[in-house]
Amino acid sequence: MKYINQALEISGIEPKASILEGFDKYSEMILNYSKKFNLTAFKDQKQITEELIIRSLRITKKFGGNVNPGNWFNEKKLIDIGTGAGIPGIPLKIIFPELSITLLDSNKKKCYFLEEVIKDLDLKKIDVINARAEDLAHDHKHREKYDIVTARALAPLTTLSELCVPFISIGGTGIFPKGDNVQKEINDSKKFIEFLGCAPPLYKIVESPGFSPKDIILYIMKIEKTSNKFPRKSGIPSKRPYKL
Repeated sequence: MKYINQALEISGIEPKASILEGFDKYSEMILNYSKKFNLTAFKDQKQITEELIIRSLRITKKFGGNVNPGNWFNEKKLIDIGTGAGIPGIPLKIIFPELSITLLDSNKKKCYFLEEVIKDLDLKKIDVINARAEDLAHDHKHREKYDIVTARALAPLTTLSELCVPFISIGGTGIFPKGDNVQKEINDSKKFIEFLGCAPPLYKIVESPGFSPKDIILYIMKIEKTSNKFPRKSGIPSKRPYKL
């Protein structure tokens, strides 16, 4: 619990009892459900807390300023694409109760788990959708309707951009943790990202909160509408990454 407190303080978030209790219950649920089906590779609650929950807080650090994260996230609309066990969407919901969140995943068992978490933690303004991003992005209720779009370990940047950018509203931001080869990914996909209607991507190295290896957080701002031809049909963005 000490490390959760430190992580929240580093992120500028008051470690309220409700937040700490929510994290504890959530990590316990991940551990228990992982015994039933493949929810996460982490096998103890300490690992789950460090690698999944605390590490999720790193995306609350806005690029280029000392903005209070609550002012940036609360009362916004966010979609977490390929959310899996609810990372980072559930931790964000626990610390930002006024943030409206949609959790998207194509795996029915994982969506069932997420519904159970929402019920047990009594979370409000949060929905779970069992669908593929390629399909949901063409639904007018979701296309270009989100202030913030995030995805963790979903795909290489070209594919990630095709799947995620169509959800971002004009003026909104995509926030994506990436690996050490981020500059190469940017070089390979920069023209396509701009073609999708975004400014050139920016990134920063984030080493706290937590004791896990550094994360490189990538930021993509949407400045104009994305062509209706994107994303392409299910499976195509990953099988045939778009080339300009």
